Amino acid sequence: ADAYLGEVGVEKLDKWAAQGYLEENGYVFDVLIDALQYNIYSSARGIRTPSLITHGSADTIVPLVQSKYLARCLGGPVQVQVFEGVGHGYSEEGAWDKMASLFVDWFVKHLRTGT
Repeated sequence: ADAYLGEVGVEKLDKWAAQGYLEENGYVFDVLIDALQYNIYSSARGIRTPSLITHGSADTIVPLVQSKYLARCLGGPVQVQVFEGVGHGYSEEGAWDKMASLFVDWFVKHLRTGT
């Protein structure tokens, strides 16, 4: 839920709620309400497979602390890779390719070994 507010700003919350749709993010208000219904951190305890989390340190939409919380809550081994100076969309020069390459290498390793 915080990611939606990070994207549009808390000052637009009342407008979004009143109108039911916010042009700035293209979402109906129900997506925020739906996000509030779940505790992803509690649910993450049941995930026991190896996990890779990537996050840009300059992400202004999803706070980095959310990935750090998630990493601590996952039930299996986890690797967190923070990309310095990278935003939410990995649109900085070479960031997307670097992130994608990391995931490909990670999947190759973990799918081959089963660990």
